[in-house]
Amino acid sequence: MAELSQARNAAPAPLLRAARRIPRWLAAALALAAGFGLVVTGLGWLIGVPLAAPTERVSLALGLNAGVPILLGFLGYGLARTVNMAATRRLALAPVGRAAAVDATVFVTVILVMYFHFNLKMWVPLINPERFDAAYMETDRWLAPVIDLFRALRGLAPVDWAWFDQLYQLGFVLMFVVSFAILAVSRDRHYPHFVLGIMLVLVLGGLAYLIAPAVGPFIFEDGMNRAAMQAQAGMWRVYGTVLREGAPWIAANGSEYFTGALAAMPSLHIAHAAVMTWYMHQSRLAVRWPFLVILIFILVESVVSRWHYLIDAPAGLLVAAAAIVIANRICDGAGPDRADAVAG
Repeated sequence: MAELSQARNAAPAPLLRAARRIPRWLAAALALAAGFGLVVTGLGWLIGVPLAAPTERVSLALGLNAGVPILLGFLGYGLARTVNMAATRRLALAPVGRAAAVDATVFVTVILVMYFHFNLKMWVPLINPERFDAAYMETDRWLAPVIDLFRALRGLAPVDWAWFDQLYQLGFVLMFVVSFAILAVSRDRHYPHFVLGIMLVLVLGGLAYLIAPAVGPFIFEDGMNRAAMQAQAGMWRVYGTVLREGAPWIAANGSEYFTGALAAMPSLHIAHAAVMTWYMHQSRLAVRWPFLVILIFILVESVVSRWHYLIDAPAGLLVAAAAIVIANRICDGAGPDRADAVAG
């Protein structure tokens, strides 16, 4: 009996040791994902909608399969890791394997938070069907000179550059791929901050969609981006269908329109771009200035394409600021294991 008791007590020991080796910031990221998942699942239960698994071949919002950005992130990380190993001659597999395990956990955790985020975004019209588009459009009319300036800047691009219309989405994806690959592979000390910041934007921004929702100014006027106008028309049709047919339609069809939900307030494109740009500047990396240019471009394009009202931008920046403050507080208070964790 004594031997059996000792065996039972020893069984969880490896698991406990493995749990203790998890960096505190990564444990916080896992807890954030789990907590957000519970909140979203609970909201779905309240409105009678199950979680959907994406099956869409082409995202209405992106104009391509939503798995492409994830694949690009994976390939970008793999390329950066290979180049780094060759350049530094760090060919020992054990430390690289430990670092890669942390990065794989981060990657999967961020994707999981994105999964819950897009489910919640689909449910916004059911949770809070009131729309504040008219009020936000009135602020655009008050600030018309600013929007006219943005349109003048956008007009500098030749109209026959069809690919230019895709840069709003592709530039955003490129920022994520580059920032994740560089910070993860270099083991920059801001890597944990960046990871938590990106996740917090998805969590805080997703919940903020429920406060004073809007679909976007394109319902009042056309924008300057032809690709955006096509996407907006399809997403607007889906939004109307959700309002008419409710939870049963989402339960039956939500998987096919997983990333096709509309939510303008706040702008999470701007929030994410601001977080990524902030940590590039904190890390003093060479890409920080191109990131700033892309951030400004996303700000201008989000308004002139009529994806967003002008007021959505400062709201997005507030989400970014909150995410940065919380991420910094978690990481900077993580104790002595923080540096070891980042080093992989």
